[in-house]
Amino acid sequence: MNGFSSNQQSQYFGESKAELIARRKEKEKRRDDLKWAKLPLTTKLGGLLKDKEAAHNSGDIAERDRLDGEINALEIEIKPYTDAIKILNQEIKDINMILRNPEQISTDRLTRTKYVSRGFFCSLKENRGKPVPGILRAWLRFCGRCW
Repeated sequence: MNGFSSNQQSQYFGESKAELIARRKEKEKRRDDLKWAKLPLTTKLGGLLKDKEAAHNSGDIAERDRLDGEINALEIEIKPYTDAIKILNQEIKDINMILRNPEQISTDRLTRTKYVSRGFFCSLKENRGKPVPGILRAWLRFCGRCW
């Protein structure tokens, strides 16, 4: 995904290359810690899904429904880890983009791409509020215009 996750990423522009690398390593370590914390939960989820499939195949509806409840509770427990990992991944991508070519990135581009990365909606009068098709989204990421 090209572009930055939010306008907050403009805070990185004043930092030296060494500071950016240190910040990236810190974020990578936090992301890895979250992945390890999430691992036992996903392993348990995999076991529950297998048990649910076995209960479904045997026709035990009560057991399948009970396992459905456990699976839903576990998915709710896993979601914060997944969301935090996604955010850290995007922040790491932002830092990497700045490290690769800092002179080509402007804060104007930051503002334009923020909306694309979160799902862009057309601003033309006849299409206002309609999602922009995926093929146009890739184009919009670079020019920031809607057509």
